[in-house]
Amino acid sequence: MREELDRIFGNIIVAMDSAWDAKNASSFLHRFELWLKRWHSWFVNSSGILEGQNLWRLYHRSVTISGCNPLELQGVFECLGKVTMSSGYTLGCKMSFLLCATAIRAYQRFLENISLSNLIFKLENNQGDVALALCQERAEEVIKRATDKGVIVLLAGSPALWRSTGIFQLQSLNSKTFSLVRDKAVDRWREEKCDNVVVVSSPCVRRMNLVILSSGAIYPCYGLVGREEWKLGTIDQEIEEMALNESGIQE
Repeated sequence: MREELDRIFGNIIVAMDSAWDAKNASSFLHRFELWLKRWHSWFVNSSGILEGQNLWRLYHRSVTISGCNPLELQGVFECLGKVTMSSGYTLGCKMSFLLCATAIRAYQRFLENISLSNLIFKLENNQGDVALALCQERAEEVIKRATDKGVIVLLAGSPALWRSTGIFQLQSLNSKTFSLVRDKAVDRWREEKCDNVVVVSSPCVRRMNLVILSSGAIYPCYGLVGREEWKLGTIDQEIEEMALNESGIQE
């Protein structure tokens, strides 16, 4: 498993509670900050980095925030940006494209105050004609404000829906500034019968990330969230106490 460390543990997804207010988010942030520092220390030790080996594993590590309205938590995100940067991670978040188009001034302040590496925009097809028209009207402004700050844009959802906004015709978008990603937050754990034998198909193969819930629980990918047998521990535990360590990840 050691050769998988960069892929499995390079990225951390924090699934915040959509009902969080700034007070609860700040409380969680403090816990996450302490955990991230401990995790970073464990990571560099387990990867052999302190011995001068596998230094490339320090690159392309990220923390991505999802499940909240970042524009209402700007103070929290400012702190989070400092925490991630000090531990060598980039910071990204997932937010509603319609939200940014509607609250354009708050969105602009967010970009100015937060050190972001990437933004994952989601566009739902059930938001109505009026909302879609607003997205079409402000698509260029929303995208250009991000790319002007050097933020990489990822568009999640139906390419056809994004095309309807006229966004692909924008000069500010090119192969270096945006990507299309599949918007499937939770892949279902599948059980299939083959010759009367239940075959369990893991949704985490080749794309495992640490997922941290607002409760502090840690799972190896979105598809396994809620399955207690795959829970690795919590951010309040020492890294050495996590089930991950006990499963032989360190040789």
